[in-house]
Amino acid sequence: MSENNTNNTSTGSGSEPVIDNHKLEQAIVNLNESNTQINTQRVIQLLCSAKLVVPFNISDEDKAVRTEEKKNSQGEVIINKGASINLVFLTNEEQETYCPVFTSKEESDKMTIPCSGMFVQPFMALAKAVTADNLGIKGMVINPFGMAMTLSVPLLKDIIKRAEEQSRNRNYTLKAGEKVVITEPDASAKTLTDIVTAVVRNHKCIERAFLRKMIRPQAETANNSSYLIILDSSDPDEDITHLFRDLGKLCTPHVKDMPLDFLRYDEDNNFIKEALAGAKPFYRKKKFGIF
Repeated sequence: MSENNTNNTSTGSGSEPVIDNHKLEQAIVNLNESNTQINTQRVIQLLCSAKLVVPFNISDEDKAVRTEEKKNSQGEVIINKGASINLVFLTNEEQETYCPVFTSKEESDKMTIPCSGMFVQPFMALAKAVTADNLGIKGMVINPFGMAMTLSVPLLKDIIKRAEEQSRNRNYTLKAGEKVVITEPDASAKTLTDIVTAVVRNHKCIERAFLRKMIRPQAETANNSSYLIILDSSDPDEDITHLFRDLGKLCTPHVKDMPLDFLRYDEDNNFIKEALAGAKPFYRKKKFGIF
């Protein structure tokens, strides 16, 4: 990977770049313990917004001026114009080459292979660099000297494609003054609750799941009814929109022409509070083996 402009890169001394990948690291642990689709998707979701530590080599060390020699040093390397930095690669027993990346400085400190230094890059930028046609490598390996996870080039390309194609998730909106009737779904919705239960029980942050039938008498469309699925997450910072998307794909074939709407539980949301008045969750996470 060549660099023709001046860049600031951390060398591991002085002031360290601050990254927090604790959730990503826990997600990788969960995936190693239970290799499920939902755990895989959780790791990929966190990766897409993560920054990772990457080892690099400088083609000409003389062009790297350490700021330790300057006033107010922050322990950085200045890569001057004309210098070239290159990713460090690892080769496995099958002679396949991978780019090593790390979720933290502690993980990167486990690497014994000599390198010029470490820098922090967004995962998506790294994925695009690793999948460049001229590199000819097999993929990326996260924390190769710890609890490792390997991402092949085809998987990285798929992640990039999905990220680029992903549009904003649809939010359910109601017109001002529009009347909405919320009722219990009938017995025909059991397949729907079975599907949702099978998925969310593998998603540790989901505490409860509710299913309601929503009728909009004033709707302009012929079908004025829809199913409303509300998920209660114990982690307010976790983005569960990917879960809504996946559940939509799984559930749609079983609801015929009935639309599906998804909401995240919010105790401060009056609409959700009214929709769930008197309702019991069809799923509740077990704690210590009991409900």
